[in-house]
Amino acid sequence: MVVSRVAGSVMGSDAEPADGAGDARDPVADAYEQWVAHGWADAAPGMSAVTSLIRAHRMVLALIDEQIRDLDLTFARYEILVLLYFARSGRLSISTICTQLEVHQTTASAVVTRLEQQGFVTRERNPDDGRSWLILLTDEGSRAVLTATARLNSTVFSRDLFPAEQVNDLRMLRRSAVADRRRPGG
Repeated sequence: MVVSRVAGSVMGSDAEPADGAGDARDPVADAYEQWVAHGWADAAPGMSAVTSLIRAHRMVLALIDEQIRDLDLTFARYEILVLLYFARSGRLSISTICTQLEVHQTTASAVVTRLEQQGFVTRERNPDDGRSWLILLTDEGSRAVLTATARLNSTVFSRDLFPAEQVNDLRMLRRSAVADRRRPGG
């Protein structure tokens, strides 16, 4: 579907190669031009940044998924397993998981439920607070997280996807997004 054409640029074309091969034009730069041409110049930099971030996110998740799909893991499940593996006691409260992953309790609870169904974690009542639960890493969960981590370390995390200065920029971007989300109206 072609959304619009202005000065020879195309936004939303289904003809764009998914891997960026072929046409050397940058589709996000084309979208930026479209925003400006349609009178949204003040929003064009933000649109470009968000679109670039989301597309990079999808590409990195696809790299990760290739490595852990056969373990029946997603990155969200993997992150929780890693948190539990790093926890001194091998157990964490759901609220700690939410804080560490910067996600809502409903999201974390759904992921923990799936991990529990897989036998990677169990739940036990918090002995300090009988109303809450602790999430525990099982032996099977430990094996899965160690296998996944070895794969991701050798194939994704050790790749030179981002130079050091970009890693710092990405950390600052994440911090800004978290701070913005916490502001009233954010």
